[in-house]
Amino acid sequence: MTMPLFISYFTPEYHRHAQRLISSLNTYELEHEVMPIEGFGKWKLNCLHKAEFIRTTIQAFERPVVWVDADAELMKYPGLFHLMINAKIDHSAHDTFQWPGHRKIEYLSGTMFFNYTPKVLEMLDRVVEVMSEGSYNYAGDQEYFGLINKEFCGLYPETKWRFTTLPRSYCQIENAPRMKGVDDVILHHQASRTLRHRIGKK
Repeated sequence: MTMPLFISYFTPEYHRHAQRLISSLNTYELEHEVMPIEGFGKWKLNCLHKAEFIRTTIQAFERPVVWVDADAELMKYPGLFHLMINAKIDHSAHDTFQWPGHRKIEYLSGTMFFNYTPKVLEMLDRVVEVMSEGSYNYAGDQEYFGLINKEFCGLYPETKWRFTTLPRSYCQIENAPRMKGVDDVILHHQASRTLRHRIGKK
């Protein structure tokens, strides 16, 4: 079964969480590159490095990848990614998340699938470019990925940019509501809610 390479990075504050992620990837015998980095001094800058890291890694390995936040944990085998590769999907993320009682619909960047295609490389270049320019007010790296994915969905027909919504169970936030009768596949513990204060918000 062809599966993507699972990738992530972590700063020293996330070491314990990253080891849990690595252990869960090993449980399902999934290839991975989960790399320690020193960080950039601020939590925001650490997050903004994500797009460049994904672009560099996918180009280095020349194969599909799945980004998973370092504080996540695989709970079941993520076989859907095999189907995405076979279906020639370019990109997938959960882009319909909504907290109860809130109107805002969010694109979640905790779990993202990227196929190794020219359009994906173009998309990642565009995300890096926009992040570098500071073209949007920062509200989290997910805002940039979501905006550029939306841009690509508008620019290209479905035959040129194949995006599919990732099920919530593949990016399940620990304290968020679950889909009835659906088990978590990738669980996000969101350690950043406490750890970001040690690194700095600005």
